[in-house]
Amino acid sequence: MELYPDSPDAYNLLAEAAGTAQEARNYYHRGMKAGEKDLGRAYFKENKGFFWGLVETRPFMRAKKGYAEMSEFLGDFPEAAKHYEELLILNPDDNQGVRYLLLGVYCQLKKYDQANRLLKTYPEDSAFGTYDCLLVEFGLHGISGTMKSLLQAAKQSNPHVIP
Repeated sequence: MELYPDSPDAYNLLAEAAGTAQEARNYYHRGMKAGEKDLGRAYFKENKGFFWGLVETRPFMRAKKGYAEMSEFLGDFPEAAKHYEELLILNPDDNQGVRYLLLGVYCQLKKYDQANRLLKTYPEDSAFGTYDCLLVEFGLHGISGTMKSLLQAAKQSNPHVIP
């Protein structure tokens, strides 16, 4: 860090070795800020939507995701959602699997409309997708006529989840 204080990965390593979640969150936050400074404001504007494809952005992306995860773990769901959403704007292909985390946060916040939009943006026939659709439908409409077909699709995608 003495040689290169704007290294997000240096802070990521400190976060991984932290003794508490709050300490880890603080290191991830510092790493995220270091990455923003290192890459520069213009870089973000110019490369939005392609971040994961640019190797030099990955330390920043790891720090931002780590910060969001620690925010979620510590119960700061609005902060976690904000950073997960920003990660998806920077990398809509979602190589980090942020959509799964964001969906859970939306459900914690009871933002089922946003969760539903997220599911439509990233449709999946996997157990993640089918069971998430079932959960969001319940959040939006309670027990509905649609739930029976969603439950059937979920069971077909993975019959071991319910037991």
